[in-house]
Amino acid sequence: MTMRKWVFLFCFSTILNSGLLCQSTEGTIDRFFNALANNKGFSGNVLIIKEGKVVYEKSFGYANYSMKEPNVPETTFPIASISKTFTATAILQLKEKGLLDIDASVAEYLLGFPFA
Repeated sequence: MTMRKWVFLFCFSTILNSGLLCQSTEGTIDRFFNALANNKGFSGNVLIIKEGKVVYEKSFGYANYSMKEPNVPETTFPIASISKTFTATAILQLKEKGLLDIDASVAEYLLGFPFA
């Protein structure tokens, strides 16, 4: 992951963890992402949900730069290997809670798994 992505994720997680997600902060979140998009630091879709309610949803940049096709909520993105990080984090959280033994066979958790 590039340094730019790490800085973005750090700043974004800081916003989320600081309790800024209230009615008056939609503008703060919007200014943050607009500033990133205007400086070519972000292109994509943002969806923030708190307690089951959509707090913020907006698209930035282009889905196709050469054709100037803007991102919309329905735009899909290839996720490449980024899901590996989320999967590993989820597995370690389950281990930490005592709900998963990482040394056990996958077949113990996925009945009928053919590669035991």
